[in-house]
Amino acid sequence: MATQRIRHLRPLLRPISHLHPTSPPPCKPFSTSAPSLAVRSTGPSPTVNHNAQRFRSRQKEHPEAYKIALIVPIEYVLSAHKAKQIPFRPQTFYKVIEASLPHTGSRPSRAFGEFICREFAMSAKDFGAIAVFLVKTLPHVNGRDMDEGKRNVRLELMYTILHSAALLGDPAAVVLHFQLLDGITRKLGRKTEQVEAHEAFQRVQEVARLGNSAALAVVASTLELKGDRKGALEAYLKCGEAGDGDGYAHGGQLVKTLKGDREEAMRLWRKGAVSLDSAKCYYNLSLEIDPKDPEHEKFMLKAAASGVRGAAHNLGFYYSKLAEKKNIPLAKEWYCVSQGEGMVESVYNLLALLKKEGKTEELSTWVGADMFVKAKLSDVQELKARERFAGPNPGQAAIQ
Repeated sequence: MATQRIRHLRPLLRPISHLHPTSPPPCKPFSTSAPSLAVRSTGPSPTVNHNAQRFRSRQKEHPEAYKIALIVPIEYVLSAHKAKQIPFRPQTFYKVIEASLPHTGSRPSRAFGEFICREFAMSAKDFGAIAVFLVKTLPHVNGRDMDEGKRNVRLELMYTILHSAALLGDPAAVVLHFQLLDGITRKLGRKTEQVEAHEAFQRVQEVARLGNSAALAVVASTLELKGDRKGALEAYLKCGEAGDGDGYAHGGQLVKTLKGDREEAMRLWRKGAVSLDSAKCYYNLSLEIDPKDPEHEKFMLKAAASGVRGAAHNLGFYYSKLAEKKNIPLAKEWYCVSQGEGMVESVYNLLALLKKEGKTEELSTWVGADMFVKAKLSDVQELKARERFAGPNPGQAAIQ
């Protein structure tokens, strides 16, 4: 069961922001000196003795997979230390990894997290920083490594540290752990993962009640998926109040669809855009503003510059169709940016512009090879006549 779970971690360990609207912000300090984390006994970790023999056996079977430097290459660790993503020297990081490896064959626990924090005089926040670093780094490392043994060890190590940090209550680890478990549950649908995901969601709710914006975003999106749009709206608005403008972006959409209150939705989006510089709020505003209004172009540019899906496509359409002074070269540039973000609709619109110029043979110089193939395989008739990308779902966009 553990092996199957690790295998299903791989496709989920792509950019986490794809799973939920926001990614976790830096978590608040969390001290192991708090009464709830106090550990009076000293000595080896409570689970090491039980797993030492099994760990040594696995180490003998796959010696290369358990070499510390091979698990996390030094260049990644040095870069993270320089960027202050991990708050201690690389030597300490590798010692923590070495001490954690014997635990990868056992169930993650709060006791293990307490042991690491005590042994290395670190807080739960520091331990959580290791977990977040591993989640962000190991997919890139595994993507370059064809050794199955090393890949599995990395994933087991990452999950053990992440789950244990979540049990300690570190906000960033709590959020990431639920996101991974939720993805596994959706893929496997087994009762074991469903129970664990439910427990993980309860921890997210606890962190959300403390005002953590990332946890609030996860609670809101989860409630929305379950059909509780009223609860989702409340959580999204709290997320915005906690400083995440995307909360206002999603909350405004619900206000508009649930209550039919466009003016209130616009107010929320302006608040998220102006006060919190939310690219999604800028995007939502641009869809509601008349293209003749100078703010339309201004807001769409802000959204496109931040990589909001659909914004670059809409700018291409704006400069080729809606602007008072058409700018076809600029339209082609934005369609090129958009197809690079995976928008096949932009390939069709770019082709339409090139056809008017009699330069269809130049399409391959504007479009990546993968998107060129994708565009050929797509059924154009299924893309209805909507001339702007108007929402988060690619099926809502249309071609010229």
